Amino acid sequence: MRIVIFLYCIVIFTINKVLLTSACNSAYYPPTKCLDKLDHYECICGQGQLWNGYTCVADAVDSRLVFNLSHFPSYIELNSKTFPRISELTISLWIRIKSKIDSTQHTILFYKTDDTQSVLLVSLIDNARLHVELLDDIYDVPVPLSREQWHHIAIAHNLSQSENIKILINGTRVILLTSSRHYRHQTRNQQRIIDSGGDLFVGQTIRTTNLTSNSMTGDLEFDNQRTFYGEITLLNIWQKILPDHDLHLLANDCHAQRRLCGDAVTWMDFVNDIKGEVKIHWPSGIFSIFENCPN
Repeated sequence: MRIVIFLYCIVIFTINKVLLTSACNSAYYPPTKCLDKLDHYECICGQGQLWNGYTCVADAVDSRLVFNLSHFPSYIELNSKTFPRISELTISLWIRIKSKIDSTQHTILFYKTDDTQSVLLVSLIDNARLHVELLDDIYDVPVPLSREQWHHIAIAHNLSQSENIKILINGTRVILLTSSRHYRHQTRNQQRIIDSGGDLFVGQTIRTTNLTSNSMTGDLEFDNQRTFYGEITLLNIWQKILPDHDLHLLANDCHAQRRLCGDAVTWMDFVNDIKGEVKIHWPSGIFSIFENCPN
């Protein structure tokens, strides 16, 4: 009997070692101390850590951001790092929409450089239909998302080819309605890239005021009519196009959430830059929906 238990202990620590070396944000997976009890093994996590079925993990890794309607600007602003200059893009995130969401526009992700218009906007419009703006192109998903349910959203795009975009919801590619917008200053996006060093927000957008006909800059203020109302978790951004296989796994496989981190911005970058009345809760609740996740 002791031999069987000893082997079980070896298996536990072997799994821990694999996860610690291959997981995203490995620094947030501290070494786990497991004790040999009379009839079982007990693994103890430190303060601010959770047991995820394999090892201890920092609370913030398995967390969700809760956006409620507020009179004050509440959002995530990426301050901990500079957003890179990219020509290819993949976005992956989970969202849960509140049942009382209205027909106005609710911003999920917003990126703006020095120009007056956004170069990246992911939002919900018309009672929870996904709306994406990338450079001068606009993509709309005609079918709304169900409320009070978690949905995985993946967006992959080669910016040099406006038609080369994939949007997947819950691992399934969706049909898109496409259009474009035009400006008097057409030189802005001729290079078909997203420049670095801009302002990246989650859950909020900004509008430009005090513009003159000869000005491309102005004073910025938040647009409280377009704030997000719901929950967001595991938001990652890559400066490359992930293969379809990985996009499918992110929506359907427990382990992919721990293995695949954005190489432009990771979930932990967003968690560390909370502003206003955004609340952080844990666990996220995402891992409970996967069939292959440990209890």
